Formats: sequence, C-alpha cells, structure tokens
Amino acid sequence: DLKTAHVLQGECPQIYSVMAHMLSYHDEAIARFINWLAYIWQFRKKTMTGWMLHGTEGTGKGYFFNKIIRPLFGQNAVMKTLERIADDQFNAWEESALIVMVDEFNIANASSGVTKAASRLKNMITEPKATIRKMRIDQVEADSYTNFIFATNDIGALAINGGDRRYNVAPRQERKLIHEVPQIGYDAANFDRNTEAELADFADFLRHFTVDIDRAQHPMEAEAKVEAIEAAMDSATRFFRCVLKGQLEEFVPELMVRANELLHREQLMIQ
Repeated sequence: DLKTAHVLQGECPQIYSVMAHMLSYHDEAIARFINWLAYIWQFRKKTMTGWMLHGTEGTGKGYFFNKIIRPLFGQNAVMKTLERIADDQFNAWEESALIVMVDEFNIANASSGVTKAASRLKNMITEPKATIRKMRIDQVEADSYTNFIFATNDIGALAINGGDRRYNVAPRQERKLIHEVPQIGYDAANFDRNTEAELADFADFLRHFTVDIDRAQHPMEAEAKVEAIEAAMDSATRFFRCVLKGQLEEFVPELMVRANELLHREQLMIQ
C-alpha cells in the first residue's frame, strides 16, 4: 500500500532516486505515483487520472520514461508531443497504449489546433472508448486503456480548473538530476546498466504492490496543484479570486505603481 511505497528505495535504489528527484522528493507524490504505476501494471486499464510533471530541463522526466517506463511496458508506452498529436490524423497508437507521455506540454501560447488537441487529451484521461483512425482503414471505436503523463518546463502549461478530478500535479523540481546524481554525467553508460539491472525487480515490486484503487483513481490534492491552477489563470480571474478570498497582497506593488503614476499625472496637470 502507500505506506510501503518507499520500500522501493531499498530494492531499486537507482530507479527510486530518478523517480524521487523527478517528483521533487515529495513523499506523498512519490507514494501516489508508485501506486498509480502499480495499478496500470496490474490491471492494464485506465486510472482515470493523469500526472503533470514539471520543472527545469534535465530533472529526469525523459530519462524515467525512456529508460524505465518504455522497457517495462514495451510498445504499450508511447511518447508524443502535443503538436504531433494535433497534426497527426492517424492514431493507431491509442488502441494499445497503456501509458503516453506528452512531452513539452504547454497550451499557454498554443495555436487553436493544438489547444483543441489538448482539450481532447483531457477527455481521453477518463473516456472509456477511443475512435481509432488507421491509414486506409475505416475508423472504428475501441476500448481505451490509456493513461497520461504530461511533462513540461512551465508551471502554467496545464489549464486546470478548480474542483478538477483528473490531474495529479507533482511539486516543481528546479534542480537538474545531474546535480544530485553526478554519475549520469561522467559515467552515463554504467548508470544506464544499473538502471537496466533493476528493471526486473521494479516490475516485481509493481506486480506485488497492494494497490490503493481509490487513490489511483482520484488525484492528489496538494499545494502544487493549487499553484498550477493559479498559474494558468489570466490576471483578471486571479484578481477576482484574490478579492473573494481577501488576499490582495500580491497586487499591492502593482496598485502602488498605478497610484504613483496617477499622482504624477495630477502634479503635471497642476503645473
């Protein structure tokens, strides 16, 4: 269960170190993420929730997917960019994908087509069916088993609404993995071999993990999610939200600047 998730640190120390850094060493996020993976590994179906991993470049998001998730799940693990999903008219990958990492995810400044694709992805987290379009074959409806990880460098990349029931948001990681694990830089080949050597034990750990189904199917409510919701708001929405809460501190500097500007204009007019 979640209380035993950290046993992984003793059984697969290198895999755990990559995962823990990626999740900013947040105990609940680590336990929840392991539980989420174990649910997918054991039941081979949707959790109905996705994960947002965000931080500076080089925090281990790509390494975790390419060196750990992909070898474990094989062709059932897919990496896409949001632009690629928006442009690709064929989606055969949806038919068998268990985990999809949407890399460089950001809809803050996206085109209308990309924004539409992002909205579709939001629904795909929970939709039990998918419309599959293959080349030279009529589209068909199939069961969907896909779970999503959204990787981004921008905290405001994912437009999350208050009351959301889809997204787990990990705390932001500002330090590169190489700063915590220097071996990645000076002995990358050996680091990769050590990761590969732990994969069988990691698979066994996931297979025997006592999954908390409710927590796999419902998102973690943490400060990081609140920050992501607020970061995605436009300034007007954020202002009125702060008014309702009686929290105007962050707007005081801007209001003071505006007041000083008005005072300066009045002085010029008097002169």
